[in-house]
Amino acid sequence: MKRLVLSLLLTWMLTPAMAQPATPLNLIIFPGGLSWPVFVAQDKGFFEKQGLAIKVTETPGSLFQIKGLIAGDFDIAMTPFDNVVAYQEDQGEVHFDTPPDLFVFMGGISSTLRLIVRPTIKSFADLKDQVLGVDALTTGYSLLMYRLLEQNGLPRGSYKLERLGATTSRIQALTQGKIAGTMVSSPQEILPEENGFQRLGDVQAILGNYQALSGAARRSWASAHPDRLEGFIRAYVAANDWLADPANRSEAADIYARHIPNTPRPVIDKAWDAMHSKLEGFQLHAKFDPVGARNALDIRSQYGVPRRELTDWHKYVDESFYDRAAGTR
Repeated sequence: MKRLVLSLLLTWMLTPAMAQPATPLNLIIFPGGLSWPVFVAQDKGFFEKQGLAIKVTETPGSLFQIKGLIAGDFDIAMTPFDNVVAYQEDQGEVHFDTPPDLFVFMGGISSTLRLIVRPTIKSFADLKDQVLGVDALTTGYSLLMYRLLEQNGLPRGSYKLERLGATTSRIQALTQGKIAGTMVSSPQEILPEENGFQRLGDVQAILGNYQALSGAARRSWASAHPDRLEGFIRAYVAANDWLADPANRSEAADIYARHIPNTPRPVIDKAWDAMHSKLEGFQLHAKFDPVGARNALDIRSQYGVPRRELTDWHKYVDESFYDRAAGTR
């Protein structure tokens, strides 16, 4: 009997422990180079290290993304800070009977937004009566475009707007001659500029810091799954910091090329430079920027419908998950 017990004990000690199954997490992102840290986290195993089995969906536009996030189809979205504010304030593209409980838990990108126009456009005046492409009329970077155009003599109504969805779709419409211009999030302006398209303005020059891409989720989901959210934050920040290290540029370019095929290597190199500028780009440690958030609220206070005076960014942000994740990185 003792031999049997000893044999069973030895067998148990020498048998590798069963690996814990990875925890599923549904993430929705915008396509393109702005999602480079997500690509790195996938390819370098940062999500896996946190015990997460990530399913990544690329959204065709902000409305699809926000609807899916609110409905619970997705757990986390990398989305403009302004999108969260818009739908929390009932100023979005659609009305929800039940108020959403969205919030932002970390940063991602500051500014890096450009107004790109076709080669025949030489000035803001040339955009009068032209068709401009937007993701959505009432959210995100469209409001920045309204401010930029108005400051340069083109008030609302002096140009036409067409909803086209995410930056990739708008760039395609621009290069096909269907629209005269659009707001573009870096690094997706690089290839059009290489082909003669013009940059009329930069958000950084107008506003300084602007909290652009941010991590968002539902408060109810985050409260029920804090470990998943904090694991995601640790993985994303690790990937973001790895990407920022110049020693990793070559491998990072390989990752970019795998996820965005047919991108010329010189364009990828310019993308790295654009997204790691001292003034704008991927934020250090993906830390949320209150100054950039206040600038976003200022723009929404001017152009949001119905009009509201928005000043308190804390209303839309809970950094406690980020702080706990940062303390255990």
